[in-house]
Amino acid sequence: MNFDGITSGIRVDTIKQLYQDIAQYTSVICPLSEPDVINALMSSEDKNFAMLGNGLAFPNFKSEKLIDPVITFMKLETPLDIDTPDHKPIDLVIMVASPMCDGSKHLRLLSKISRMFRDEDLCAKLRSAEDDDALSAILEYPLILQEAA
Repeated sequence: MNFDGITSGIRVDTIKQLYQDIAQYTSVICPLSEPDVINALMSSEDKNFAMLGNGLAFPNFKSEKLIDPVITFMKLETPLDIDTPDHKPIDLVIMVASPMCDGSKHLRLLSKISRMFRDEDLCAKLRSAEDDDALSAILEYPLILQEAA
């Protein structure tokens, strides 16, 4: 599992702005347009916008236009206060988009990412990271350990 995009300093005040930023960022690194991503996020919001707790949001969807999964990580500059199960605002967003035909692969990928981000030390390091390079180094380390196991 690799992150296709990692970015920080995202400034949003609403979930709609978050979707727009995700769409803008994602459309640069994959064959989906901004409207494709926004429509997919909005149409799947109720069923596919998992809140992992501890400030983590996990929007995900499937698209017929994708051949391979796309995973992006975004660190918000200021936590976004939305309705979450633990009543904590979100500041770390992991977006997963998979090909429509990847039913079980999509679920395995979501499960792997969910396990990875349950690590509170990892999340604390991500929150204290100064820039995108630091975020990349932090996110790469657990993946190296998983591949070695």
